[in-house]
This record gives sequence, C-alpha cells and structure tokens, in this order.
Amino acid sequence: MQPLSAEVALTRVIAYLELSGLNVTPSVERQVLAVVLEALETDESATLDTCVRLARQRFDLRSVAMPVIAPVICRGSIGYGDH
Repeated sequence: MQPLSAEVALTRVIAYLELSGLNVTPSVERQVLAVVLEALETDESATLDTCVRLARQRFDLRSVAMPVIAPVICRGSIGYGDH
C-alpha cells in the first residue's frame, strides 16, 4: 500500500524542522498538521512543496544557532629559531 501524500508531507516537514534545529513539541506538531491541512486544501498536486513553503513562513528557523565547523585559525610560531 502506498503512503498517503499527507502522511509523507507530515513526516518530511517534521524531519525538515528537526534537521533545522527546531525542538519539535506537541504544539509544533499541531502547527505542522495545520500546515499540511492547508496545503491539501489549496493544491493537492504539489502538497510537499506547499507544505515546506508554508513551514518556512510559519516557523522562525533563522534563530537556530549553527555549530562552528572548525576552530578559528591562529597563526603563530612553532618554536623555530631565526635563520
């Protein structure tokens, strides 16, 4: 049996929010359900695209702090004498 488009959209939007660093709480889940419902009511052929677009509008993902990839480069001497 093929999964329903709403089911796929729901799991993918929740995964997108989790990977963006958002803590998924029951309140967030309810908001995601509302996003999926709204997407289904507007355009059923592009449900996932509509869901992700609406999720970007509804959730503030810019405030999530990303970890530092590498330490800051500090140039200095490694102890060699003058040549």
